[in-house]
Amino acid sequence: MASAESTPDTTGISAGGTDEFVRLIRSHTATAAVATSNSIVNLAESERIQLISDLASRATNFVSILPWYETNADLFVQKQFNETMGRVLTNLQDKIYVSERTSGKPRDLWLMLNREPPKPATANTNL
Repeated sequence: MASAESTPDTTGISAGGTDEFVRLIRSHTATAAVATSNSIVNLAESERIQLISDLASRATNFVSILPWYETNADLFVQKQFNETMGRVLTNLQDKIYVSERTSGKPRDLWLMLNREPPKPATANTNL
């Protein structure tokens, strides 16, 4: 039987090398943690600047449209609604807007959801 002293070291790390290996791992882990924390802080700073810029822009816009609202609130709301609907409904194939009745009674809306597909145009060649 071979003793523990005569057994060859298969890890390649001597007793003194183990401490060096642990120090290297700690150093690498600390460096990775610092890099990750710096990345998180930089991202948060960037988002903070973007949020502040967005809020400042909205505040400026609000201050500029407030007099229009105070002058005629109903007209302003209708104008804003029309502009918003124009942006929202831009790329729709079919637009159907059903307004409320002045009497307050609900409207019935019947839609043909399974329309016939358009017939292909045939070329008439009269020779």
